[in-house]
Amino acid sequence: MKTRMFWLTMAAALTAAGAARAAVFNVNSTADAVDAAPGNGVCLTALGVCTLRAAVQEANNFPGADTIALPAGNYVLTIAGGGENASASGDLDVIRDLTILGAGRDVTFIDGNNGAGFNDGVIDVLGTPMVNIGLTLRDVTVRNGRDVGLQGGGGINVGDGSLAMYDAAVRDCETQASGGGIDYTSANAPGTLVLENTEITGNDALTSVISALPGGGGGVAIGGGFATATLTNVRVTGNTVGGGQGGGVLVWVNATATLTDVTIDGNSAFGEAEPPFDRSMGGGLAVWTANAILDGVTVSLNTAHAGGGIGALDGSLVMENVTISGNTALPIAILPAYPAIGGGIGAIMAPGFSVTMRGSNWTIADNIAADGGAIGAVVGAPGDFQAFVANSILA
Repeated sequence: MKTRMFWLTMAAALTAAGAARAAVFNVNSTADAVDAAPGNGVCLTALGVCTLRAAVQEANNFPGADTIALPAGNYVLTIAGGGENASASGDLDVIRDLTILGAGRDVTFIDGNNGAGFNDGVIDVLGTPMVNIGLTLRDVTVRNGRDVGLQGGGGINVGDGSLAMYDAAVRDCETQASGGGIDYTSANAPGTLVLENTEITGNDALTSVISALPGGGGGVAIGGGFATATLTNVRVTGNTVGGGQGGGVLVWVNATATLTDVTIDGNSAFGEAEPPFDRSMGGGLAVWTANAILDGVTVSLNTAHAGGGIGALDGSLVMENVTISGNTALPIAILPAYPAIGGGIGAIMAPGFSVTMRGSNWTIADNIAADGGAIGAVVGAPGDFQAFVANSILA
């Protein structure tokens, strides 16, 4: 019993010590300047103020899950450079668990300055297979990031870490890879993406000028066999992808995403190459070798070459209480022989691939396509397409 009490006492002491080490850094300047002495526990630049960048640098060098309090303001990243992971220039690199608390997403902005001088995103969460780094954003908007490399994540990039956003937004960001707004990848270790009461608006994933590969996930890209995403009361609107999948949301590479009470509207996926190189599928949502679970989701007014609303290429869709309406699948302008399929839902098969859809209470109506206004499928043997639907309207 004494031994057990000793270990309980030690555990409590270690827990208390860990909690005591966590710090709160109060930002008091919208300037972009580095910390004078990262790791000393004091957020202070050479000019005697605490900037957002300086606070991130201190948090990266300070034990515990720290918090940055960010008052209302526009925090524009202006220090040229990039390619380093110490937050000394370019984007903000997060290498320890961190929470950033804004004063409201309509008044608190972390602004990437359109990548001026560093051609980078806004925030980079650098997890590892051994250490899952978690970033939480509350009441803040991330905007105007521009990633021109192959990393992805014009607004926020997460590699083998976790991201949670509450009452937040990511808008007007751009990448030449995947995830115009958010690129979330967890391929080597379990990680989670949580978006609640959050808006993903006006982001772009474009074809890379470096690799010539198409972008994917204009708003959000979720990928990796260890990736689990939960989106609740989220709006994904006005995002685009060039030549790739998922104008609004892309779920791919064995990831699993659950969407509840989500609106995906006004997004687009387009390209001008011959299939299968033209991968412009899923104007609103694309599922590629992955799994998506939808409940109370509305997919409307999206456009793509295949699957104006939702596109699927190998994977599963479980949908309850969904409305898919007003979406359009348009033909490829330079290849009129390839008809647009699936105004509402388009399934594209390749040898060895399969798509399974099941659920109930679907309303799929007023969608437009040359082939399959509600649901269309192109099956290439030995691909397999199955749909199990109950209590639904398909028109």
